Amino acid sequence: MAKQKGPIILEGPMGEDVYYIDPKHGPLKRRKTSVNAERIRKDAAFVRVRENNNDFRRGAALVKAIRAAFHPIYAPLADQRMTSRLTSAIMTAIRADNTHAPGNRSILYGDITSLQGLDFNKESSITRLLRTPYTVAPGEVQGTTITSFKRVVPAHHLYTPAGATHYRMVSSVAWIDPATGRYAVHTATSTALPAKGNVPVDISVTNALSAEHGTLRLHVLGIEFLQETNGNLYRLANKNFHALTLVGAEIVPARVVRKRKKHRTQRPVTFLERHFRRPADRAGIPRRLQSTSRSWQRSKPESPTDSG
Repeated sequence: MAKQKGPIILEGPMGEDVYYIDPKHGPLKRRKTSVNAERIRKDAAFVRVRENNNDFRRGAALVKAIRAAFHPIYAPLADQRMTSRLTSAIMTAIRADNTHAPGNRSILYGDITSLQGLDFNKESSITRLLRTPYTVAPGEVQGTTITSFKRVVPAHHLYTPAGATHYRMVSSVAWIDPATGRYAVHTATSTALPAKGNVPVDISVTNALSAEHGTLRLHVLGIEFLQETNGNLYRLANKNFHALTLVGAEIVPARVVRKRKKHRTQRPVTFLERHFRRPADRAGIPRRLQSTSRSWQRSKPESPTDSG
């Protein structure tokens, strides 16, 4: 790629060149290609491109829903490449779907292990700031998730920045419907704890959210440091000491609906059938052979004397 240099920065097509601004490398220039949108939509040579575009469209919609669900907690600390890393992990999970054909693949049938351990802030992770194990287990109440830290000693387990007096844990659970983009989220934080000292403390954060069937359930865990000033706690502005990591991803299978057998109800007897119906089948003659005449009655068998 050619890099633009000079007092004037160009952007857009000009002749056979296209000038654009890259977020990482700045103003660049490239040559135009012979492929346009109309050819990609209709040309048979680009059928695989159209299939990949359909999968990418579903992945981009899912990334948008995930960002909307966790935006309040990741916005102050996310780096510029967070969305691209999340999109890459989502597309890896979608392409692992071996049930559907390309173009119709879904993350609900893919491999979501690529989402485990995704950091919203590349410069910092929860394992770097908090060097102690934790457990995630379902609570006694249905739909609750409990994240526990046992015997956390700030002097040994925390990587405390200068100026921080307190810290707290952040836990958020959300379910997202990849088909419609609907989502629900529940965020909980622990109490602010002293960031210095040798006294061990147990930390527990509970999330209450029941996931719907046929959705993707995500769990993010983070830590943030605070500074006490005049009795009030303020969040530190340094992004390098705030972490948020996707620690859990689960596919909630769709509910299987079984069709119930229809029970035939007996047709009620009408007035005419009740008062003018045919005689009862006392002689064992089928109904189809009965008539209104007296021929329905079985004749008496002949005696041996009459036949002899």
